[in-house]
Amino acid sequence: GNSWTEAVGLEGSSTMKREEEGEMARAEVEALPAEIKEPAKRNCDAKNPLKYTVWTSLFYEPDGFHGYDGPPTKEFDSSFSTTKEANDRVTYVVYSENPWGLEPDEIVEKNDEMKKTERDGLHRYDLVMGDGERYIVAAVPSTARKRLDDAAVSGDDDDDDELDDDPVAKRRRRDPDLY
Repeated sequence: GNSWTEAVGLEGSSTMKREEEGEMARAEVEALPAEIKEPAKRNCDAKNPLKYTVWTSLFYEPDGFHGYDGPPTKEFDSSFSTTKEANDRVTYVVYSENPWGLEPDEIVEKNDEMKKTERDGLHRYDLVMGDGERYIVAAVPSTARKRLDDAAVSGDDDDDDELDDDPVAKRRRRDPDLY
């Protein structure tokens, strides 16, 4: 359906369960094809994305301790023609290209919260590290991503007035979990 549903929740998992989850994640990543691990140039063209875009975001919530720079930015990672390829890339990025340089079993072990959700067949991982740092990796239809990020891709993201008049940007601010 259209709603996000929790597929994996590791909060409060036992040590043995986390070890098993870590081993499963490592095996899943190792089995991914080379074109997912190292996407071709065509998959890395942010200005002309294929059907599904994979994005990442690393940030702290406004917690009164860490610096807060406003809503988090979403960085283009790659794009793919099929949901399977996009979902596989999301998995690979979470477990092998995460900003902490952690291995799949370490990602599972060190996350206070880790959720894998799905919407319209596309995956999203939401991770929270011990210090409250959040990391999100998700796949979305490129049409939605392109509309939302035209200003950023063209370098016009400094023009806040233009963004404020954009109904898509307003919708994004109202419901940031959609993208």
